[in-house]
Amino acid sequence: MSERIRKIIKLLFYWIDKVTVVFAQASLVCALLLTLVVVVGTVARYVFKSPLGWRDEISAYIFVFHCFLALAYATYREAHIAAEMLYVHFPPKLQFIISFTAYTLALLCTGIICYYGFETTYGYFIRGWASDSPYGITLWPIFLMVPLGFLMFGLQCFSRLNAIIERMRTRGSVIAQTGEDSFGLDKKRNEGTRNGGN
Repeated sequence: MSERIRKIIKLLFYWIDKVTVVFAQASLVCALLLTLVVVVGTVARYVFKSPLGWRDEISAYIFVFHCFLALAYATYREAHIAAEMLYVHFPPKLQFIISFTAYTLALLCTGIICYYGFETTYGYFIRGWASDSPYGITLWPIFLMVPLGFLMFGLQCFSRLNAIIERMRTRGSVIAQTGEDSFGLDKKRNEGTRNGGN
């Protein structure tokens, strides 16, 4: 592979990881907003005896955004729940085969979910469907989060495949070292924290 193509691929994976971090930050905002909505709704119901009718519906929609925005970041951090009790004792080549197979199968599932997710979202969009609640919230933006979240997850699976191939090639192991990421995004963030956050 030529050096130019290698640089383009590295740049592509760098930007996938950067966008993943932005998705994670948006997920954090959703988590804070969800907390605020639930607290305000609880205070309104139990302190002021005036429940907010929109609280449950809005909370559910914010939760959908929160979960699907965070999906790719958990993959980026390689932090999904995993049964590693045996895996860590396998030889590196077997670990590579298992990891490569898992990410490839995840990509296959992601492709199916994205296809049907975008198809469903488009159906909601062209029909102008809204929720049955008195507020009539337009549903296609909420449904859009499912294929968008999985699309980013799929791109992150490609990034992780690249990372495990690179680790296997350079270190002979697919297991990430503590605090490691593919392109030094954590290192840059940690240096910013040590320098006063700028």
